[in-house]
Amino acid sequence: MKKDHIKIKRSPLPKFTKNDAIDLFYILAGMFIFSLAVNLFIVNAQLLSGGLTGASLILQYLLQIPVWLTTLLLNIPLIILSICKLDFKFTMYSTIGIAANSLFIWMTEDLTHLIQMDDPLVLGVLGGVFKGIGIGLTMLHNGSSGGLDILALYLRRHRGKGNIGTYSFILNIVIILCGMIWFGVNSGLYTAVSLFVTSFATDYFISIMDRKKMFLIVSDQSELLKKEITVLFQTGVTIIHGEGAYTGTPKEILYCIVYNRDFPELRSFIKRVDPHAFISIIETTEVWGSSFKNML
Repeated sequence: MKKDHIKIKRSPLPKFTKNDAIDLFYILAGMFIFSLAVNLFIVNAQLLSGGLTGASLILQYLLQIPVWLTTLLLNIPLIILSICKLDFKFTMYSTIGIAANSLFIWMTEDLTHLIQMDDPLVLGVLGGVFKGIGIGLTMLHNGSSGGLDILALYLRRHRGKGNIGTYSFILNIVIILCGMIWFGVNSGLYTAVSLFVTSFATDYFISIMDRKKMFLIVSDQSELLKKEITVLFQTGVTIIHGEGAYTGTPKEILYCIVYNRDFPELRSFIKRVDPHAFISIIETTEVWGSSFKNML
């Protein structure tokens, strides 16, 4: 079984498909919206942002080092980690997202003065909304702007633990405190409001746009698939015993549900393991129990 696992990891590079092109388009669109949020609102109000972008903004305000350059440099070690330890597609999407994020921030940095507004609270809220939409759009298409997303995915898949929310919360607290120390209490508080709005807008956007997918899989590699799906995608798999109507051959039907953001990766994974697998994918709007949140 271990040998099969290694064989999958070293499989040939997946072909570039129409779905990949669609994903990349939305990742680029999400990063462009994110860059507008940073330069039109956050920088305009002299506030900070979350994650590595926030650390980069601190360096820009204090040392005049461009945000796009610092963001790119800080992400290089995480890209190397992703190349060595994570999936090719996730690494490719993340690398493109990081590069696009830096490129668009650089391209839009001269647009800061287009917004003529003196209220930092309003600017922080608008920046949070735009950032949330940009991040949500990117995440829905299996993308990432880098940063802690890569570290959290690595810990989840290879250590069995890791919560992006915890790491983001700790880093954001540090950024808010830095904002209060160097730029005043008001700046730190407005930054906290902006970060809260970003988090809310991201979750709200995803909750509206994200629909879960139900997979029914019939494959001769069901033993390998059910174990790998459970580990890689952190979702349960139910086995339904069936029988081929024509051949009378017993079949194992794998039943599982994944979030929409994991849908392209799971579909590609199944095709790599068994190109002849029969897959039925059904849209589902509400799931209760297991690893999915209950609707109250």
